[in-house]
Amino acid sequence: MKNLFNYCFYRIALFYKRHIPLEDYLGQGIFLQIFAILLYSLTLLELVLRFYGLKLTKGMAIIFLVPFVILTIMINRIFPRKEELFNELSLKYQHEKHKWIKGLCVCLYIIMSFVCFLSVLLVFR
Repeated sequence: MKNLFNYCFYRIALFYKRHIPLEDYLGQGIFLQIFAILLYSLTLLELVLRFYGLKLTKGMAIIFLVPFVILTIMINRIFPRKEELFNELSLKYQHEKHKWIKGLCVCLYIIMSFVCFLSVLLVFR
């Protein structure tokens, strides 16, 4: 799981570094990765609550959202070696095959987090 998280972080940060001129492309990579995990978690929570006949309220979502926001802030501020990690991963994946397909899979992973969350909200409302 750590390798998958690191690879997704690397591909997202690489996209931000190459295509969108941001100084904090590493922070954006971590933020987007954690946000996708948050949306998948909220989707799963909504499905479990619906299975038991309950609704996801705004209060539940906020209680679930606050730890993720705190985690994101802590990782962006405290995570000291994200630049080292990015450089290490760029050396590791420098000669990887099928870069385009793997990048597309990471992009679909991020997009599908939004799609899953919105579809669950729209279907059950």
